Formats: sequence, C-alpha cells, structure tokens
Amino acid sequence: MEIHGDVLKEVKILYVEDDRTTTEELGQFLKRRVGRVYVAHDGQEGLEMFEEYTPDIIIADLFLPKLGGVEMVKKIREMGHQTPVIITSAVNDSNVILSAVDAGILKYLLKPIKTTELLKELSDLAEKIAESAARPPEFFFSNKRELEGRIKKEFSAFLKSFTGKGPKDVIVFISNGAVEVCSTEVMTVYEKTLLDNSHNFAIIEQNRRLFYQITESRISKMMENILHRDVHLTEIEINLKQDRNKLIFRIGA
Repeated sequence: MEIHGDVLKEVKILYVEDDRTTTEELGQFLKRRVGRVYVAHDGQEGLEMFEEYTPDIIIADLFLPKLGGVEMVKKIREMGHQTPVIITSAVNDSNVILSAVDAGILKYLLKPIKTTELLKELSDLAEKIAESAARPPEFFFSNKRELEGRIKKEFSAFLKSFTGKGPKDVIVFISNGAVEVCSTEVMTVYEKTLLDNSHNFAIIEQNRRLFYQITESRISKMMENILHRDVHLTEIEINLKQDRNKLIFRIGA
C-alpha cells in the first residue's frame, strides 16, 4: 500500500509529562504536526486519558508523579493494549532501559529531546499504523481540519436542539476510515438531579445510549452531507463520572 504523505495528521498522541515548561514547548510542537494531542501531567491522569481517548501513540516521561511512566504502560499492557510507546528521560541507565523493554517499550529518547529524532520516530510509527489500517486513498481527506470543525459545530447545535443544553466542548477526529466524536459536559439538569441517587446511574446511561441510537440516522446524515461518504455508528461510550460521551462512526466508500 502507498503511504499517505501526511500520516502524522492521521494519529492521536497521548503526551504525559509533569514538567510544565517542557509540556508547553513540546506540546505545541506536536500539535502543529499531528492529528490530535492529549496532554496529561502525571501517570494516573495519563492512564485515565488513555482509557478515554485510546490514542495511537504514547509519549511519556519515565519519572512521573502518582504513577511512573513504565508502571503506567504496564497497566495499559494489562488491559490488552499494545499501543506503541516512546519513553523520555534524562537518565541513561541500563537497568532503567531494561525495565522499559520488559514493559514492551521499544523507543527510549534521552532529554533534552531532539525534535528531529522524535519526529522521525513518530513518522515511522504512524506509517506502520497506516499500513496496518490498510485504508485506500479515498479514506483520507486533504481538508481534514475543516471537516472536523464543521462536524463539531453541527453536532454541538444538534445536541442543543434536542436536549436544550449544548456540550461544553466537542472534539472531532477523523482517522483511518473513522470519525470519533467526543463531547464533554453534556448532561441535562434532569440527568444531574437523577445522579443524586446512585441507583439511577444505569437508567441515565441507558437513556443516553438510547438517545444516540434513536437519533443515529440524523447524526449520520449530517456527517454524510459534510464528508460526502456513507457513515455508520459503530460504538457508543458513555462516561457519567466524567460527563463524557464518545461516538465512533465507520466511514464507508
């Protein structure tokens, strides 16, 4: 398969680093070059964000508060995920490197990070991901950011028109023949009132899931008008504790 020229725009990266200055500098560097970057500042937050956003690649510092980089990756491996990981550290110690290898981490970059080296590693990983996805050229969109912005705007308006309350934010990501739509703070006042009773969790989740199932054809039609492709809802994830909903649509030919 011929690899798409801008493969980094097709991947999601989780970047976990506790140093705020480093996070700001490298985070901005990554955001200008890859499809989506999620930033966490400790290992526990990184683990939670991994479960929420299922990134394609992880970049994590070795020594993190709450949960170290290697320990975080081990927990991700225990969940059954083989997501490629790049560990960064100022420590060049063979025992530390061996512990990273034991956790299934094959890339180990020393700080200060050379952005050219990091970019090469990311590009190589992104190409492997594109190869494994085996998507034909028509699944790539040259104006991806514009399309994501249009879907975000229309999906937000759609939720507000049906529930009376727009989400705080909507993140849309198009990649490898799929559209991922993640909305935050979407619960209505009525739903929040029901949450005062823990026994209502299942009811709220069921009602929210049923809402998306009933309105699936409207949402899919909205996306089809934007993408000029058939789309089909394949996954609905409801996270009441974090007040987040994630929908995944498969793009047809």
